[in-house]
Amino acid sequence: MEEQNNICPICGNERTMFGNKQAKDGIICRNCAKKLSPWLKDTDIAECSVEELKNHIAYREENAAKLDEFRETCSCGSYEKISYDKEHGWVLITRRSNLKKENPDMIPVSAIKGSKRSVRRQPEGNGLVNVYYTITVDSPYFKEADFRVNPFPGIRKASGEFTQALKDTKEYDKFLRSLKEDTGDEEPLIKYEESDYFD
Repeated sequence: MEEQNNICPICGNERTMFGNKQAKDGIICRNCAKKLSPWLKDTDIAECSVEELKNHIAYREENAAKLDEFRETCSCGSYEKISYDKEHGWVLITRRSNLKKENPDMIPVSAIKGSKRSVRRQPEGNGLVNVYYTITVDSPYFKEADFRVNPFPGIRKASGEFTQALKDTKEYDKFLRSLKEDTGDEEPLIKYEESDYFD
């Protein structure tokens, strides 16, 4: 009985000690967890049933199969790049050139509903912050794409890195706005937040 309790309900393999994820009605192994979208947070996973996570993994496999069809029309950003395929209306966010290895989610432009910039204090209490850009997505698989803008974690507000990060968020917003306007939608409008919570 104990052995059965240590079996992943998705793949049927035995779970290891580390890297597992808690779902609403079970614990999935780290190998299955690695197949989930990077935009799916632990809190999101905890709200999903095992069956929903199975469907999520199936979606991720379909996403990987379609990546060969992605053709970049234009892009924005250097560290974290937002790429656009005008023919298919897809957007993807990645910092790698090997798309097959990372399998970034291809997000329909029509699913992008908003964006915001947030400055988050580091938990160490050292006065350093990070600038994040968050894209709200209307998707059954994840709620938002949330990523750090500054390449190296921990920067000071009175620094060139901070100024550049804020500038980059404006460029992201300008880029996404142009894509949305191209489809007849003027959103998203960026909202600025200073968040005190820690990653």
